[in-house]
Amino acid sequence: MDWRIGNSGWITTPLPPGQICRLERGKPLPPGIARQAVPPSLLGSLPVVQGFSYAVIGSALVLLGAGGVVADILGDLF
Repeated sequence: MDWRIGNSGWITTPLPPGQICRLERGKPLPPGIARQAVPPSLLGSLPVVQGFSYAVIGSALVLLGAGGVVADILGDLF
């Protein structure tokens, strides 16, 4: 099942133009970049990765390691 279909009322906070391009794997999150918590209903369906956390940044789901280092970016999901 597609999570977005059952949760159509959940809205992300868009990033200003050019901000999503500043996200890079292996680099820390840029200062001041807005992120949202992943909705619990989605978080429960994601794999648990020890020592990592998830965040929603713009329309992307981002896997973050220690110190906010970007481990992976799943873009344009929302």
